Amino acid sequence: MNPNQLLGILQAAAGGQQSEAGSQALASLTAARTNDFPNLVSSLADIIGSPQAHIQMRQLACLELKNTVRSHSKKRLNSMAARWLSLPQELREKAKAVLLQALGAPEAPISTAASYAVAQIALIEIPRGAWNNILSEMCNQAATNQSPHIRRAAMSTVTEICHELFSKDGQFKVPDSEVNIVLQAVFANIDNQNLAGMAVKTLDVCLDEVEHSAPHTSQSVSEGGVLDVLVDVECLKEGEIEIVEERSEHSVSYDAESGEREGGDLEAGSASGVDTPVDTPASGHKAKLAFLGTEEVYKLVLKIGIPSMVSFAIMGIYGVVDSIFIGRMVGAEALTAISVFFVIENSVINGPMMTLCQGVAPMMSRALGAGDKAKANMMLTSVFVAAFLWAVLCPLILLPFLPRICTLIGVSDTVMPYALQYGRVICGLGSGAFWLMNGSGPLLRVENRASLSMVRLIVSSCMNAALDALFMGVFKWGITGAALATVCAQYTVGGYLLWFYASPRSSSQLQLMWTHVRHFQARVAGRALVVGSPHMITLAINGAIQIGINTMLQRTMDNPDAAQAGYGLGLRVFFMVFYGVMGMEQAMVPVAGFNRGAKQYRRVVDAIRTTLTYSCVIAVVSGLGCVLASESIAGLFSSDPETIQYGSTVIKYILSPVFLTAITEGTVLLFQIEGNGRTAILLKLFKTCGMLVFAYIVPWTLESRSASQSTIFHSTLLMFPVTDILTGSISIGLLIVQCRKILALCSHVTVESDPVGASTGTDTVGKASGEGERHTHMVNAPESTSGVDDGTPV
Repeated sequence: MNPNQLLGILQAAAGGQQSEAGSQALASLTAARTNDFPNLVSSLADIIGSPQAHIQMRQLACLELKNTVRSHSKKRLNSMAARWLSLPQELREKAKAVLLQALGAPEAPISTAASYAVAQIALIEIPRGAWNNILSEMCNQAATNQSPHIRRAAMSTVTEICHELFSKDGQFKVPDSEVNIVLQAVFANIDNQNLAGMAVKTLDVCLDEVEHSAPHTSQSVSEGGVLDVLVDVECLKEGEIEIVEERSEHSVSYDAESGEREGGDLEAGSASGVDTPVDTPASGHKAKLAFLGTEEVYKLVLKIGIPSMVSFAIMGIYGVVDSIFIGRMVGAEALTAISVFFVIENSVINGPMMTLCQGVAPMMSRALGAGDKAKANMMLTSVFVAAFLWAVLCPLILLPFLPRICTLIGVSDTVMPYALQYGRVICGLGSGAFWLMNGSGPLLRVENRASLSMVRLIVSSCMNAALDALFMGVFKWGITGAALATVCAQYTVGGYLLWFYASPRSSSQLQLMWTHVRHFQARVAGRALVVGSPHMITLAINGAIQIGINTMLQRTMDNPDAAQAGYGLGLRVFFMVFYGVMGMEQAMVPVAGFNRGAKQYRRVVDAIRTTLTYSCVIAVVSGLGCVLASESIAGLFSSDPETIQYGSTVIKYILSPVFLTAITEGTVLLFQIEGNGRTAILLKLFKTCGMLVFAYIVPWTLESRSASQSTIFHSTLLMFPVTDILTGSISIGLLIVQCRKILALCSHVTVESDPVGASTGTDTVGKASGEGERHTHMVNAPESTSGVDDGTPV
C-alpha cells in the first residue's frame, strides 16, 4: 500500500461506516494492519511528514498510527505492542521522527493528533529501554515552547505517559532525574489556565515517586516544594476550586481488529474540518461541586437531604392522594385495582429505568469527584438511551398479554374491568412518562439539584391531584381519568427535565451528548444495571411477594377485595414514610460519592454516619406516628369498615420496624457508592427471600392445617418485622466493617502538618471510576474537634 493509495483510503474512512466506501476503507485498514503492517506504517509516516499533504490527511494519518498501537483491552494492547516492536528499527525510528516533527507543526490539528501517537508509542518503548529521551524532550517543550498549541500537545503527552508509567505499582521504576524533569514541567504550567488541569493530574501521579526518590534526588524539586506550589496557586476563590480539565474524550476510533470503538478518530475527522482538531481536548470547566469536599458534612447532608426527603415524601404522598381520590370517587373495587396493578407499574414498567438511574448515580458522583466531567456526561447519555429503549419496548411487551397478567397477579372478576382500564393507559402511555419523571431523581441529586428534584415532584403531585379532580369529578371518566391524570402530570414535568439535560442553555453541569448517541456505550448501561441491581432485584422479588399475598388473600379471605384494598392502602402509607427516609439517605450519594472519588476518606465515613443517624430518627418518629393513628389513616381511603380494619392492621405490622429498614437501605446504598454491587445484592436477596417464605410457604402450610383466616393473615404479615430485624442486624455489622475499611485507606494518605482544604486526587487515566483505583497522596482538610471536617479552605 503506497502513500497515494492510503490517502484515498483515509479520506473514505473519514466518512464512517454509514457509507459503503467508508466501510470498505475501514476494512482495508484492518487488512493492512494484519497483513501489511510495515508498509502501512511506512506510508503513514510518509503522509505525516509530507508538507504537501492536506492538513486533515496528515492529522488522520497521525490518528491512524496511534490506533495501530492503542487498545483498551490488555490482551489486545500486548499483541499490538509486540507487532510494533517487530518492525525494523529503521522504520520505527522513521515513524517516531516524523511524529516529533508533526508535534511541532504550526497547525494545531496536526500537533494535537501527533501528541496522542507519540504518547502511545512511548508507553510501549520506554518500559523496554527504548526512546528514553522522549519524556525529557516533551517536558522541555511543555515548559519552554512559546507556541500555545505545541505546549499543550507536549503537556498532553507528558500527562498520558506519566499516568500510565507512574501507576504500575513498581513494575517500572521511573528514574529520579525523569521525575524531577516532569515536576519542573508541571510547575511551569500549573498557573496556566489552559494547562493547569493536566499539570495537576501529572503532579498527582508524581507525588508517589517524589516520596520514594526525594532523599536521592537533587534539591531543585522536593515534595515540600510541591506543597508550596499547591498552597500558592491562586485557585481558591470564595469556596470554589477552579480546576481546568483537559480531556480527549470527544472522538471515538474504530479498532476493527478487536471489533470495538476505541477512540477514532477517522469518522470524527471528516466532520471537524481542517481548522478543528479531531481529538481536540475539552475546554476547562469550574468544579462547582468542590464544596462537597470542603463544607461541613452535617450541613451538606441537611442541605441535600432535606429537599430530597421532602421530594421523596411527596412522591409517597402522591400515591396516597391518588388512592384517596379513587377510593372516594370511584369505589372500593377501583381502589383494589390500582393496589393490585401497582406490582406491574412499579416492578416491570418503572423498575428497569429506575435501576439504571440508581446505578449510574454513584458512578457519576465518583467521576465528578475525580474531576472527570466528560466521563460523567458519557454515562448520562448511555443511560438515557438505554432507558428510552425500554420505554419503547415496554408497551409492546405488556399490552397484548394484559388480561392474562392481571389474572396471574390476583385480580378478581369483579375488579378485572377496573384493572384493565387503568392498566391500558399506564402501560400504553406511561412508560415514557415514568422514564422522564422518576429516573431523573437520582441524577439530579448527583449535581446537588435536590431542590429541583423536590420541585418536580411537588409540581407533578399538585398537577396530578388537580387533574384527578377534573377527570374524575367533572368529566366522570372514572379510573381511566385517574390513569390519564398520572400520565399527563408526569409527561409535563418529564419534558422539562429532558430539556434540562439536553439544552446547553440550561444550568445543568451535566449534558446529554447527542453527538455521541450513535456511540452508545452498552457497557456503561450494563455497569449501571449491575451497580443498581439491588434495586431491581428488590422490585422484582417484592413484585413476586405482592403477587403471592394477593393470590393468598383472594384464595383464603371471605371478602378478598376488601383485604386486597386494605393491604394496598397499607403499602401506600408505608411507601410514604419509606420514601421520606430514603430521601434523606440519598444525600449519602453525592456527599460520600464525591469524597470517595476525591479520596477524602474520613469525610466519606462522616457522611455515612450522619446520614444514617438522621434517617433513623425520621423513621422512628414517622413510623410511630402512623402506627398510633393507623385507623384514622385507613379511614381516609375508604368508608368500608372491613377495608379500614385490614388497612390498619397492615400499617401496624409494616411500620413498626421501619427504622431497621432505613439501616438496611443505607447499607445497600453505601455498597453501591463503593461499587460493590455483589454485597448489596446479597443483602437484598437475604431479606427478600425471607419475605418470599412468609408470602408463599407460611400461608400454604397454615392452609393445609385448616388455620383460621385471621391466623393466616397475621402470620403472613409477620414477614415485615422478622425480616427487618434479621437484615437490620446484619447491616449494622456490615456497616461497621466497611467503615473501618474506608478509614484504613487513610493509611495510604500523607497528611502534612499544614494541610490545605481540598484534594487533587484523581482516578487513574484509562480506568473506570471505582476500578483499579490507586491511593495517591492527597492533602486533607483538618478535622474539627467534633470529629467532623470543618472544610476550611486555605
